[in-house]
Amino acid sequence: MVEADNDILAPPEEPQKEQALLRTSAAQIIILVNGVILTLVVFSFLSVFSSEIIKDEQNYVANQTILNFLHAADRMETVIDKAATMKSLGAPTPLLREELIKHSSLENDYQGIFVALEKASSSWNYEMLYSNPNTDFSKLYSLLQGQDVLVKKIVRYINEHDIALENSFSYTTYLNKGESKHFISFLVRKIAYDGEEGFVIALLSMHQGFERAFNNTSEYLASVSLKNMTMTEAQWKFDVYASDKNNEDHAQSKQKFIVDVWQIPMEISVYFNNEHKLYFLKHIPYFFGLVGFFLTIAAAYYIRNNRLQSKRLSEVNAELENKNLELRSEIAERERLNKALEQSEKENRSVIDAVSDIIFETNIEGEILFLSAAWRKVTGFDPEQFIGHEIFTLLHPQDQKQQQRDFEMLIKGQKQAYRLFTRLRTSDGTFRAVEIAMSMIRQDQNRNLRVVGTFTDVEERRRAERALAEAEKKYRTIVENAAGGIYQLTPEGIYLSANPAMARILGFDTPEQILREVKNAYHSIYADEKTGQEIRTTLGDAVDFLNHEVEVVRKDGKRIWVNENIRAVKDDSGKILYFEGSMEDITQRKESEIGLLEAKMNSDLANRAKSEFLANMSHELRTPLNSIIGFSEIIKNEVFGPIEQKSYWEYAKHINESGQSLLRVINEILDISRIEAGDRILNEEMVDIAQIIQESLELLSSKIENNKMHVVNSLEGIPRVIGEELAIKQIFMNLLSNAIKFTPNGGRVTLSYEVDSHGELQVLVTDTGIGLDDQEIEKALSAFGQIDSEMSRSGAGTGLGLTLVNALIDMHGGRLDLFSQKGVGTTASITFPVERVSVRRDDDELSSDETGSAVASSDGEEGQDYHDSGEDNKGL
Repeated sequence: MVEADNDILAPPEEPQKEQALLRTSAAQIIILVNGVILTLVVFSFLSVFSSEIIKDEQNYVANQTILNFLHAADRMETVIDKAATMKSLGAPTPLLREELIKHSSLENDYQGIFVALEKASSSWNYEMLYSNPNTDFSKLYSLLQGQDVLVKKIVRYINEHDIALENSFSYTTYLNKGESKHFISFLVRKIAYDGEEGFVIALLSMHQGFERAFNNTSEYLASVSLKNMTMTEAQWKFDVYASDKNNEDHAQSKQKFIVDVWQIPMEISVYFNNEHKLYFLKHIPYFFGLVGFFLTIAAAYYIRNNRLQSKRLSEVNAELENKNLELRSEIAERERLNKALEQSEKENRSVIDAVSDIIFETNIEGEILFLSAAWRKVTGFDPEQFIGHEIFTLLHPQDQKQQQRDFEMLIKGQKQAYRLFTRLRTSDGTFRAVEIAMSMIRQDQNRNLRVVGTFTDVEERRRAERALAEAEKKYRTIVENAAGGIYQLTPEGIYLSANPAMARILGFDTPEQILREVKNAYHSIYADEKTGQEIRTTLGDAVDFLNHEVEVVRKDGKRIWVNENIRAVKDDSGKILYFEGSMEDITQRKESEIGLLEAKMNSDLANRAKSEFLANMSHELRTPLNSIIGFSEIIKNEVFGPIEQKSYWEYAKHINESGQSLLRVINEILDISRIEAGDRILNEEMVDIAQIIQESLELLSSKIENNKMHVVNSLEGIPRVIGEELAIKQIFMNLLSNAIKFTPNGGRVTLSYEVDSHGELQVLVTDTGIGLDDQEIEKALSAFGQIDSEMSRSGAGTGLGLTLVNALIDMHGGRLDLFSQKGVGTTASITFPVERVSVRRDDDELSSDETGSAVASSDGEEGQDYHDSGEDNKGL
């Protein structure tokens, strides 16, 4: 064997060495030449092949884009042609709208469609067919109705260009938006209807209409640009492929086409994106060329390197044989040392196992090489079970990455020995808090680096620290986020702490500013310097808590009122250590209290003046009214004989009716005033609402017949209620009078009721009258509120009817609700609370003697004819 090695290491003859070098050089040249030729052939073939594939795909995508564009244009034109044809045939507008809405793409293709018909006076009539709900086309349409600028431009465009009017055509214009122009396109089709000529004009949604067509073409399509060749500034761009880069600037190439659509030439530019998979084909030849070049160089280098390696291998074999002899002697020495080391390790292991902390050792990869016996006590696992495992896998998943980074920095010398808190997995599936200490890096007998560390069980300590930190955080959050100011103050007037709310109340920017700038709170914060002395005296005299309202001075000098709660914190001997308290800004409340007192005083004075005025007015007006009504009644009834002149009798009748009407107005005003003043007292009994309604309808029968109205009474079985019969009769007379008065001839009034789940009774009076909007309802419910309408001309009123109804039902604890729709009708809902609704039908057993006499006519002040009091009760 030695002889063979000597032969290999023996130097070759000089001629053989030169021949070997020549053979190596020739092989390298041949490989280089063949590799270059083969690389060029593959590069040329792949260049032609990939170029053809890309070109074919671009042609296909471009053709498909043009077809999609033409299909979208035909789809848009079909809608306008259909609308123009139907309008020319006289189809009604509602039918036209229904047909247009059937097109699924209508909302994407158009912003609006309308018809313009020329009148004899060279002006135009407009008619809206469709308005896109996602655009504000109605504003443009409203502008067109007053101005014929667009239609005149279209007519001038037809005269200036060779337009075939039997087909649809496109007209493009622009709107100035600042320094830029916003181009809009219309699709127009001429029509002839009822002897008049005109156009169906549609405002196109160019982006929405064509974007869907282009999006369905190909992922290789980057963007499409449209240019109106008759107005080259009018361009639209459609980004098909979403990219962070500008598609035109970074596109591989583009193709342009000229297409005639809607009787205008349109230039279509198709851009192809450089992020598509076909883009890779363009670089395949370069890739294979580069690979072929490197393979050629690698092959030549491999031949040269192989020769050199053979030479080195012979030299290494000889050296290894010498080393083997040295190793045999070293192995014997190491065996002796190992036995001594094992004995020492046993002794050290006994000492280590006695330590309560876990001692471990790992290699530089973090694999565990040693675990002390304390491992079993802390984790419950057998130490031998984890030898060879990475130490980081035994930690909590949230701590593993951080521990691994710190470990690597220690190995690289970027970090010194360190101690960190982490969590260690235990046998019961939980994690236990420990402190890991990486204390040293040493070398073993094989000069391999080893890391020594310890795990200290800190679970109980960590639990206590977490509980303390959570409590501190909770109370700190409460103090910092409290709405009121919280502070600590020394007996000398120095603030120890304050929260943000305290700083905000006193006008400081931060709590720290209070601590820094306020030297004596008793002098600079409290408006009265005696307040500080009172606080110290009060809390020092065996009083632990003080609450008072005090005036303080803000930083800007403004005085405010605060509600302060303060207590003394004392030591075991009873000496005051400091004061702690809270402040709440009550300035607004103080000002409100003053304002309320002033407002109440003014209100009492105004109410007293109003009552005096109404009392004087009632006396002054009723006295002459009674004479007028009485004497006109005598003349009208011809008590002292017939009147020869019939006109005098009619005058007396009008005077009597006018006097009665004026008396009703005065009584309504007085009723409302008495209710507001609390002087109106209900004379309650069991009331039959069905009977009251029937009596009211009989009183109003003449008006019902005159108006040829149909009344539907569905109140059969309605429960009785506890209330005042006169007041309830006034309520329903007012509501029925309103319903009859404001319902056209031949209308319908419906009376119904329902008892809801809470037991409340709702009586509904529904009419098919003129109806009210929300503003009119609010006005009708207000005192003296009247709504102008044609149906209110038949009679005038004060507008107090609904106000009186609302006041009377409110006295019964109920409510009035109005539900109305303009042109449809009105529903008045009277709701009686559950405590006033009878649950039995035999409540009529309660006689009038037991519940109080029935409501009789009062004196001239309150006994007015209620059947006419609702003449104007809608306030109209």
